[in-house]
Amino acid sequence: MGLALSFTPFAVSDAVMLFRDKLAAAYGAMDWLPIPDGQIHRFHVPGDKVGTHNGWYVLFGDGIVSGCFGSWKAGSSYTWSSRKPCNMLEAEHLRQRIEQGRRQREAEQHRRQQAAAEKAARLWRDARRAAHDHPYLIAKGCRAHNLRQAGDVLLVPLTCGGLLVNLQRIAPDGTKRFLSGGMVKGCYSSLGAIASGQPLFLCEGWSTGATIHEHHGAAVA
Repeated sequence: MGLALSFTPFAVSDAVMLFRDKLAAAYGAMDWLPIPDGQIHRFHVPGDKVGTHNGWYVLFGDGIVSGCFGSWKAGSSYTWSSRKPCNMLEAEHLRQRIEQGRRQREAEQHRRQQAAAEKAARLWRDARRAAHDHPYLIAKGCRAHNLRQAGDVLLVPLTCGGLLVNLQRIAPDGTKRFLSGGMVKGCYSSLGAIASGQPLFLCEGWSTGATIHEHHGAAVA
């Protein structure tokens, strides 16, 4: 026999307000109300680029009103409940809800990463070899190596497990942007042949890696 779990509409609306307060405490003031339907939703995080929806949340309105939320960009995630469970059945119900929210977040993250990888493949395929006289390369004093170029934007390939999963786009003024939703953590861009027993330099920034590769001839990631 299961435990009957219920909230009055007023209690749910109060809990939704509390959940929004928790979101606001983490990311900034929100002028909208979360939807307690147990589905994943995305939202604009105050301070992020206009038009982006890097925030996400899942809120359940049945039983103990509970949910989880976070930011794709910041890589942060939090869990929340309107109150503590009163017994083991409520505790298990709450655990299952939080686990369900986690699975939805992971599924959405996988979908976003797949879409970004497909976009990266299209952009990379259609781009031309980068010009050595690109303003960014001139400013950094390095060659183009394996970069490609779309219009006046340089494309830096990011791989994971040997597969192209994202691109870093570098504008002539040096502005850098990854493809939205794509993998970044654990990815790298390589120069030279990475081989067992041979030197491998690890660094941050493609131009730094290009400079090291040009000076030492060793592989760089």
